[in-house]
Amino acid sequence: YFFKKILSDLGELKFHKLFNLLFLIICIIFFIECFSTYNLFTTTGGGAEYHWQAIIGPNQMLAQGGYLLWDTPTTYGYLSHLFIHYIPIENKWLSFYWLNSSINFMVCMLCLFTFCYKKNLIILLFAFLLTYDLMFIVGGGNSYLNILGLNPSGFGFRFFWITILLFALINLRNLPFIKQFPYIFIIYILGFLWSFESAFFVSAALIPYFLHHTLFDSISVKNFLIFLI
Repeated sequence: YFFKKILSDLGELKFHKLFNLLFLIICIIFFIECFSTYNLFTTTGGGAEYHWQAIIGPNQMLAQGGYLLWDTPTTYGYLSHLFIHYIPIENKWLSFYWLNSSINFMVCMLCLFTFCYKKNLIILLFAFLLTYDLMFIVGGGNSYLNILGLNPSGFGFRFFWITILLFALINLRNLPFIKQFPYIFIIYILGFLWSFESAFFVSAALIPYFLHHTLFDSISVKNFLIFLI
């Protein structure tokens, strides 16, 4: 029994080391892909210069002393431009590159954690393949360009806060409403201020959340109204 216990512990230790090593390799792959500049300067379909200009333009005006939504119009959002503006890099194209790449990497990790619901090597590999396919292959089109970098409005930069909100709703579902409230509220406010589309996404996502707590949960009307306000 003693030797059997030792062998079992050694086997479990090797499994944890192998799992952690594989997880680290997957993180490195996602990091390289998200920060890749492959085909970033291509002119196909206008390239990154065409797709980025609607986002970078207002930030260039802010850098020249403009005030957002006062004398600096924006077609995309509010908080998203402030994030780019306050990144301590003078070149706003480079600021947006770092922000967009970081957001895409975080979305990759959220998908990986969601799909890998159990500490199992097969499930981890499945989660990696599913996340990689979702983020880098399916969205790449026939040309398999670096679509995350070329067209940021179709991926993490546009859908970041709704992804965070859904992730939080799933993982906090078993907590009492009053304990969920601070997390959901902060994520909702950030998502609402991020852009006009993001405001619609996060607001629509909370409709079934409200219905669930009012119809199927023993939530007090007072707590619900506080959250709703």
